[in-house]
Amino acid sequence: MPCVIELQDVGVKFEVVEDDNDGLKLSMLDVRFEHSHFKIPKFRVIDSTETFFRNIIAYEQHSSNDEPKYFTDYTSFMDQLINYKEDVTQLRRHEVLENWLGNDEDVALMFNNLGKGRIILE
Repeated sequence: MPCVIELQDVGVKFEVVEDDNDGLKLSMLDVRFEHSHFKIPKFRVIDSTETFFRNIIAYEQHSSNDEPKYFTDYTSFMDQLINYKEDVTQLRRHEVLENWLGNDEDVALMFNNLGKGRIILE
């Protein structure tokens, strides 16, 4: 999948969504693509985000059941969307992502590194 910048170059828009049509707050996993718009719930990256994701991914990857791997899939999706700091900058400008790390490149590297050693089943 192309990154944010490449998707914008072909007319894809990014939009933050905070609730569904019934007024219920969405989970960060409720990503949709409708009419050339990625609708993504706001996500805040803080100091503990990488540790949180690594622990949840490790749990999902080593789980013996066939349950969906929600966080593994989410981080894989974000890794594909984010290749460079400019991708993070665009997601921030569209209020999809809040960067509390202070540096967009740090966020890009975090998502890019979360994929190392991860197993994605299709």
